[in-house]
Amino acid sequence: MESTWPPRSCPRVAKLFRRDGSLVWDIYELGYSMFESREIKISHNSKYVAIGTTPGDLLLLDLETGKLLWRAFLYGQIRGIVFTFDDSII
Repeated sequence: MESTWPPRSCPRVAKLFRRDGSLVWDIYELGYSMFESREIKISHNSKYVAIGTTPGDLLLLDLETGKLLWRAFLYGQIRGIVFTFDDSII
């Protein structure tokens, strides 16, 4: 089986997989020269995925489509993401 992971020469990729390994979506252009994340959280209602980048961006994506909904720069590596119970605040 061929790997679905990109080669290291293609760093601007975000991918989401189902538990069975099938691809849900991927994003190739997030506007970064290098994209790295150590923190990802899916909202309680399973509508959103929040991604914290190493440079300090917090991204909110539509979980189903992968569309970038908003981005905020938080001035430092994001080491934890928590949604409130009703998903109104990250």
